[in-house]
Amino acid sequence: MAADTPPVPTLDNLHNQGVTMPDTDPPQVYPESAYTLTEIKDADPENLPQNAITLYDKNDNGTVTPKYYLVNLKDSVTNIGQGDTIKYFEWSQNTEGKLELKEVSAPTEGKSTITVKYDTSNLQNRYPNSSDNSSKNISGTFLNKYTNGSSSDQKG
Repeated sequence: MAADTPPVPTLDNLHNQGVTMPDTDPPQVYPESAYTLTEIKDADPENLPQNAITLYDKNDNGTVTPKYYLVNLKDSVTNIGQGDTIKYFEWSQNTEGKLELKEVSAPTEGKSTITVKYDTSNLQNRYPNSSDNSSKNISGTFLNKYTNGSSSDQKG
């Protein structure tokens, strides 16, 4: 990567070049990535936000220079669905210091909030999780169905 060229996520490169995914029939172009990279100018390596990453540029003389970038979700990924009910989700640290995705009552300034909207007049059936691997007769329309060449099982 050139010193003054911002990095582009791999999926964005593949999508922009029209590269098709292997084993797709009909051929499908790779989707765009779900995130953006924004350089942090004059970054303090000891005081970076949680959503920061470090990329290294190799100079002509063989040395490397760190550059710091914010990783943020694209708006099209953080606004999901449409309808009369809205829920918000954000990452937060639990008591063990690990990140958890939790529902919040309203978006928080400065955080990447995932907004989910759904229509309460068109609720779907929920099937309980089961760990006994028993077969269930589930009917419905499933997106992106395909049949494995060695069996007639349909997968979604």
